[in-house]
Amino acid sequence: MEIRKASFKDIEAILMLSKAALTSSVSENWLQDVIRADETYYVFVLVEKKVVGYLIVWLSLKKGAIIDLVIAEEKRKGGYGKKLLAHGINFFYSNDVEEISLEVKVSNQIALKLYNQFGFKIIKTLPHYYQQEDGFLMVRRMNK
Repeated sequence: MEIRKASFKDIEAILMLSKAALTSSVSENWLQDVIRADETYYVFVLVEKKVVGYLIVWLSLKKGAIIDLVIAEEKRKGGYGKKLLAHGINFFYSNDVEEISLEVKVSNQIALKLYNQFGFKIIKTLPHYYQQEDGFLMVRRMNK
């Protein structure tokens, strides 16, 4: 298993994972722009013979955000989400980020449990953030 920065050859696999797991998937053009820019957005893939998960993060000065964390359905509950999230947090730590935020569906109990394990706290509820469903804004303050 390896975690590495995504390249253009990973776009098809990321799009397939995104469409299978999320109600609103990332677009191919946006993903190409993000991988090309490599300045504020970063995409990491978890590879085990093929791409089985991805993490998209945003970095700006001392703040970071987790945009997407997706693991292939058949690989869930195998610790892959923890590995990718830990990788992202280490990336933020090495870039002197003071605070990481993310949004998550209130019904996504598996993700909420994972984020709580990594020190994220619910800051507020975001009404109708996911079309017909509320979301939570979660934040983790980084300890230096």
